[in-house]
Amino acid sequence: MQRFRRFVAESQASLNRIESIEKPVIGALHGFVGGLGLELALACDARIASTGARLGMPEVRIGAGPRRRRHHAADADSRLRALEGTDHDCANDRSGRR
Repeated sequence: MQRFRRFVAESQASLNRIESIEKPVIGALHGFVGGLGLELALACDARIASTGARLGMPEVRIGAGPRRRRHHAADADSRLRALEGTDHDCANDRSGRR
C-alpha cells in the first residue's frame, strides 16, 4: 500500500508540473484514454482527439470515485470539473457507462 501511495503522489506531482508549464501543452488522444492517461490529457492545455477516441474513468465502475479514493480520483475529478462550462467538449457523465 505504501508503494501505491508513493506512486499516486509522484503521478500527481508530475501532472501538476505539466499544468504549470508556461508554454501550451497539447495532448493527442487516440483509442481508449482512461485512468492516468485521462488525467494526463486533462493536465494539458488543449486536447485533440481522434474520431474513435473513448475517454473514461474506469475507477468509477468499481466505486473508487472521488469520495472513495481521496488522493487519485479527487484530482482527476477536480481537473474534469475545471473544464466543465468552458468551450471544451468534455463529457460530464461520471456514471462509468460506456
